[in-house]
Amino acid sequence: MLKYNALLVFFIALILGIKIYVTDIYTVISPSMSPTLMVGKRVWINKLNTTLNRNDIAAFYAPDGSLAPYVKRCIGVPSDTLTRLQDATFSLKNNTQDTDNQYFIIPKKGMTLKVDLQNLSFYKPLIEQQEGVQIGIVGTQLYINGAINGSYTFQQNYYFMVGDNRHNSEDSRQWGLISEKAVLGKISFF
Repeated sequence: MLKYNALLVFFIALILGIKIYVTDIYTVISPSMSPTLMVGKRVWINKLNTTLNRNDIAAFYAPDGSLAPYVKRCIGVPSDTLTRLQDATFSLKNNTQDTDNQYFIIPKKGMTLKVDLQNLSFYKPLIEQQEGVQIGIVGTQLYINGAINGSYTFQQNYYFMVGDNRHNSEDSRQWGLISEKAVLGKISFF
């Protein structure tokens, strides 16, 4: 009997380990990815692969603090350039020379970017909330971790995630970029 109990404990630990570290099943609860993924569709999350490429579909935790994971398509990868539109949403930069919009680079791990009063509203949430570094402003001078600084070297990769059903999707256009550590994994076998 002891042998069977030990075997049962081993299999339970194995299943939990696989669920926590390797793969998980997720049921789509939002129409934001339709028609690609319909509400109620079950998908696999490959937790071994958290580095995203453009057009990958992935599960992640959004910076809005929700406890349920989101499933969206990656349309912006590190080093891509975004534009902030007049309605305060974002999209990938196009080739127009529209000077009414602001442009931002999606940070790549190890990339040093200029941070100033012009782009602070975009980069500050990433630096403070995702990277855990404090930013302060005294007059027009920017302080990063208590030292005067005009640039920051990012410690993580970031992604721009958007639902396929663009008219019915909460995504990076509202909450901003997703850090690599927030990515649960790529969606497979759907």
